[in-house]
Amino acid sequence: MTHTVKYTPVKREEFKELTEKYISGFISEEEKHRLFLQYDELQKNELHWDEDTLGPQEAVRVRLLNKVLHNIRESTRVNRSDKWKWLYAAAILLIILSTTLILFKNYLFETEHHKLTKNEVFPGTNKAVLTLSNGSKIVLDSSKRGNIIKFTQTTVVQPSPGLLTFRQNNNRTGDTTPEINTLSTPRGAGYQLVLADGTKVWLNAESSISFPSAFNDSQRIVSTTGEVYFEVAEMFKKNGSKVSDREKVPFLVKTRGQLVEVLGTHFNINAYPENQAVKTVLAEGSVRVTENTSRLSEVLKPGQESSVKPGNPLITVRNISADNVIAWKNGLFVFDETDIAEILTQVQRLYDVNIKYQGKIPPINYTGNIPRSSSLSKVLLMLEKTGSVRFRVEDHTVIVSK
Repeated sequence: MTHTVKYTPVKREEFKELTEKYISGFISEEEKHRLFLQYDELQKNELHWDEDTLGPQEAVRVRLLNKVLHNIRESTRVNRSDKWKWLYAAAILLIILSTTLILFKNYLFETEHHKLTKNEVFPGTNKAVLTLSNGSKIVLDSSKRGNIIKFTQTTVVQPSPGLLTFRQNNNRTGDTTPEINTLSTPRGAGYQLVLADGTKVWLNAESSISFPSAFNDSQRIVSTTGEVYFEVAEMFKKNGSKVSDREKVPFLVKTRGQLVEVLGTHFNINAYPENQAVKTVLAEGSVRVTENTSRLSEVLKPGQESSVKPGNPLITVRNISADNVIAWKNGLFVFDETDIAEILTQVQRLYDVNIKYQGKIPPINYTGNIPRSSSLSKVLLMLEKTGSVRFRVEDHTVIVSK
C-alpha cells in the first residue's frame, strides 16, 4: 500500500525538493500527499521570487504548466477524485512559484557526489549461454559474431552483439524431430533471439527459453522461465492450395503452471520462480492462457494481464498498461505505484547484486521511470530521495535501511 504520513509543516527547502521531484515525474504517493497538504500553509506566508536563483518567473510558469497539463492528460482514465487531486496539484504548483527551484537536467540528482558512487555498479551487457541438445554449452558475448554452429535443419548466426538468429536451411522440416536448445541469461544481462520461424524473443536478466532448432507443420512449442517478451511470426501449414485454405501453425509457450497459445501476437510472460503468480500481458493480437491443473482458460485482449498461481485453478484477468510492463525490453524501468521491494528485486537482477534489509522498511510505492543503462548509484539516489529509505553498497551487496 502507499505510504502516507500525518500533516506537518515543511521547510521551504523541503517543499522545493518535493516540487522538483513532481516536475521530474519521480515522486512517491506519500510525497504527493505531503505536497498537496502544504498549499494552505504556504498561502499564509509571503514568499518572494528570487530571479537570480530561480530564473525568470514566466519561464518557470510555462514549464510547470506544461508538466501539469501532461499529468492531467495522462490521468484521463482515473476517477473523479483522482482528477480533482491533479487539478489541486496544478493550483499548488502554479500559485506557489516562489518555492520552485528549476533543475531541467538529464537527471535531477547528479549535482553532488554521494557515498554510493564509491562502489559503482553498472548494468550488465549482452551475455547468454546457449545449451545444445547434446549438453554442450556455447558462451555468447559481444566478442562472437558470424556463424556459431550449423545443424541439419538450421544455421545459428550471431549477426550483431546481443542477437542470436536461427536460420532454417530448408523450407520445412516435415516429421523430423529437431534438436531442443536452451538460451539462458545470467543476472545483469539480457539477450535477443530470432527463432527459425522468424519469431522474435527478448530475454530479461536471469531468464531462459527452450526451443527447437527448427519447427514442423504440427505445432511450435517453447518453454520459458524468468521474463520473456515475444513477437510471434505467422507460420502456415503446407496443406491448402489457396491462401484462404492455409491453416496457421499454432505457437505454444509452456511456463510454470500454465500454457499460452497464440497464432500471431506480441506478449510478455513473467514467470520468475520467486513470484507467487505467472503473469502474461498481451500487447497486440490474441492469446489463450490455460491453467495446467484445471484446464480452465481465458482469452486475453490487448492491454490485459492474466495471473496464474500454480496449483490454483483460477485465472484472474485485469486491464493494465502493456507499455509499462514491456518497457524493460525498450531499456527502461517504469514504475507505476510499484512497491520498493519489487523495485529492488528488479535492481538485483539487472545489476547482479544482493539485497540486504536492515530493520523494517516502511511500505512505499513509486511512480516514475529510469533508463536501465543508469548506474546503480543513480537508481539508488533517486529512490533514496523519498527520505523513507537509505542505501549503501558493500561488496556487491545493497544494504537497505530506514
